[in-house]
Amino acid sequence: MKAKEYAELYLKSDNKNEKAVEIVRMFAAEFDSLIRQRNITENQAVISLFKEVDKKYQVYVSIVNKKLPIRQPLLYHGFRHTMFRQFPELKQEINKLNGI
Repeated sequence: MKAKEYAELYLKSDNKNEKAVEIVRMFAAEFDSLIRQRNITENQAVISLFKEVDKKYQVYVSIVNKKLPIRQPLLYHGFRHTMFRQFPELKQEINKLNGI
């Protein structure tokens, strides 16, 4: 699904909080699905894919935040923070690559 399609789902929703959580889960499921489809086994490839999906999430957030005057806009790094909480080893690997 494209970032624009995710944004449309969110914008059409009556319950924005629930939909925001659901969409983060959808991005996580898409990430998992792409790992399997692409038969990714190497850490570097997982990280590259993670960055790709995270960038797509940021585009989705940008679209939503531009279209809705929200008091608390969606966070650009919501997907990243969620994934780091669930998979701390992902954050560790990215930090290693970035020399942190």
